[in-house]
Amino acid sequence: MSGGERDGGNGDGDDGRAGDEARTDDAYECPNCGERFGLERAVRSRTTGGLDPDAWQTLNCPACGSRVKTVFVGDE
Repeated sequence: MSGGERDGGNGDGDDGRAGDEARTDDAYECPNCGERFGLERAVRSRTTGGLDPDAWQTLNCPACGSRVKTVFVGDE
């Protein structure tokens, strides 16, 4: 990654920020149960691994509670 780019920590190269593009209601899919959900339905929690909790959060599945993605929220 080059200057200023950040990865959400799951290795997919996506920093998790919604940016200017609108997130649809099914922007995320749980790898455990297959539930599709949007950012507004995600259950947020603190990250593991020492990431700054004011800048990063983990999105969890609203159906089964599994961790789905770590996202940058520092601009919120």
